[in-house]
Amino acid sequence: MSYSQFKTIAQAKAAFNLKIIEGSRFLPQTSPVAPSQTLCDYLRETL
Repeated sequence: MSYSQFKTIAQAKAAFNLKIIEGSRFLPQTSPVAPSQTLCDYLRETL
């Protein structure tokens, strides 16, 4: 089936036996990272 044949999410779910999971994170949480001095300097000069 081509992409254009699916008019609703329900049709795609039925055709491929998909399960929709909502409310959970797709990507894991990460810790903040301090910007490098080079990045800070570049942003200061260009913004």
